[in-house]
Amino acid sequence: MAAPSQSEKIPAQARSRERLAHVLLIAEQIIISDGYAALTMRKLADQCGIALGNLQYYFPTKSDLVEAVVDGICERHASSLTGRPAIKGKPEDTFRMSLHYLLEDVRKPAGSILFWEIWALAAHDKGANTAITKLHQRELDLIAFGITRLNPDLTSRTVRLRAQIIMSTIEGSSLLIGSGRPQARTPGPLIDEIIETSLALARRPE
Repeated sequence: MAAPSQSEKIPAQARSRERLAHVLLIAEQIIISDGYAALTMRKLADQCGIALGNLQYYFPTKSDLVEAVVDGICERHASSLTGRPAIKGKPEDTFRMSLHYLLEDVRKPAGSILFWEIWALAAHDKGANTAITKLHQRELDLIAFGITRLNPDLTSRTVRLRAQIIMSTIEGSSLLIGSGRPQARTPGPLIDEIIETSLALARRPE
């Protein structure tokens, strides 16, 4: 009999989903506070109060675990953004709100320290690379959607290129306003400038 797929392993019961969400949150906190090297399956199982075998049933490897952690963060982002009134408002308001959300997230430990750790793994760890790729694709899709609403005459190629430029700027801003970085306490001017520059790029004709 074939082994169950990763999706089939995830239980449907609400209590089990909550337990798994708690496991992923604890894993996230360990990576942020102590680094990826400090995250072991046994340590995570102990901190969550579950058997190691139960944890490894759902996440056989650390790569599977890291991928699930990033997927959880993506879901939180999607839920947060779609739950905001501006997401269905005017194109400019939606675009500003989306970029502001992403830039504010960069300031948080989960949006900077966690991803610095995962980025360091991505070159050699398939799970980390997959997780980062998924996250960036979701960000690109969000930004591209905003650009298309603002400037529907652009070709899909131009939309994608401009979304890539804007996403790269947002990700790069973590070097300055990420958790513990030089401008982390006074990020306002940089955030405002990135949003206005991105808006001008999105509006520019083909």
